[in-house]
Amino acid sequence: MGSKQKLLSVAAAIVIAVLAYFAGYFFAERKQYGLIEKMASEQLGYHLAMLQWIDANKTDEARRLLQSSTNRQLGWIIEYGHLNTEPEYIQQRCNLINKLKTYRKEHKLFETSDWDYLWKVPGNRAAEDRRVEFLENACNT
Repeated sequence: MGSKQKLLSVAAAIVIAVLAYFAGYFFAERKQYGLIEKMASEQLGYHLAMLQWIDANKTDEARRLLQSSTNRQLGWIIEYGHLNTEPEYIQQRCNLINKLKTYRKEHKLFETSDWDYLWKVPGNRAAEDRRVEFLENACNT
């Protein structure tokens, strides 16, 4: 193989590597924005449902939706909270977690038979056990 062919092979490999990098970057960016849009759509749906229930004086339904949505938010904190290590943010996060701990205890959230329907969905009980364990151990300083 001549030096010209080697040079062309190296150049082709570099071009392929660069193209693969940019393709991966754009795919990841698209996936990230898709996730953000999905989360925004879910939140919009929650808010609209709550507004409709409040307008119809069905505050119990709105309260229940808000209570159950704390699980989703807590799940995000469990998964990604460790990535933000700024002291101010950690303090804010701990304040929220402690408020949630208190709220869950005061309202016996997810402990009464009112929530039994949640445990019929596969994986929900394990997810709740994980949240309970996290809440027991988080911010104990």
